[in-house]
Amino acid sequence: MDEKNQNDDLKTIQTFQSDALETIQREKISTADIIIAEQEKKVPEYYTKNSFFSLNLQFVLVTIFILGIIGFGTFYFLKPEKNTFIQKEIVSKPKALIFIETEKKISLETKSRRKFIEAIQAEKKLTSENIFQKIVFEPELKTGDITFFATPSMSGSLVRSLEDEYVIGTYGQGLFIIFSTNSYETAFGELLSYEKKILTDLEEVFKEKSQSIIETATGTTATSSKKIIDKVVYNQNVRELVDSTNNVILLYGLINQNTIIFAENEQVFIKIIDEINASKRKQ
Repeated sequence: MDEKNQNDDLKTIQTFQSDALETIQREKISTADIIIAEQEKKVPEYYTKNSFFSLNLQFVLVTIFILGIIGFGTFYFLKPEKNTFIQKEIVSKPKALIFIETEKKISLETKSRRKFIEAIQAEKKLTSENIFQKIVFEPELKTGDITFFATPSMSGSLVRSLEDEYVIGTYGQGLFIIFSTNSYETAFGELLSYEKKILTDLEEVFKEKSQSIIETATGTTATSSKKIIDKVVYNQNVRELVDSTNNVILLYGLINQNTIIFAENEQVFIKIIDEINASKRKQ
């Protein structure tokens, strides 16, 4: 009686083993399932999170590496090839100021203004045909030489504005000189100042004798036999040096803002304008 009461009073002590056995019997699960579940519980939460971020980082690095390879390959295969062609410097020759039909070479053994004028006048007397003939000096004369011999009073600013190419020649027995300028403003202003000395410079070249002093149209006197006047020739504004009876001694004009023409008479000037216009139409 006493032993039975003792056993009834003792409480059952539950252990992990008894709980596991009871669960296995009740849920009908295997021991392997329990072991797996316990192992999953033992994995710390922070370790799972760090593994997730580690995998993401690896994915990003691999992606960057692959994109880098693709970019380098694209640049290497698609980049423009290095241009190994060496472009030669193209030096354009100056265009002819007018069409020249013939050339006459003159030997100028002594470079002086007097010899220059004598050679020009001698050539004029030998020319009679109405064709453009260019006078070529031997040895060759540069633009600076021509201005020094033909127009020694020309200002330095105007001389520096002139291009290398020039033409000095005849049409019939009329003389002409053509210069090309790179500065319209300089040429226009300096020509107006320079024209006061045209007589002493160019009349000696264009004509055999010079007889009096030149004066401008606004400054003429009763005793002056020559003057410079404004005139329109062939739709071009020109300045003419005329004598007391208004016969033209020579004239000049600034054409197309870059061409300076000195001509002995209006006929020669008109023929030069025709040639310039014809050259423009052919371009």
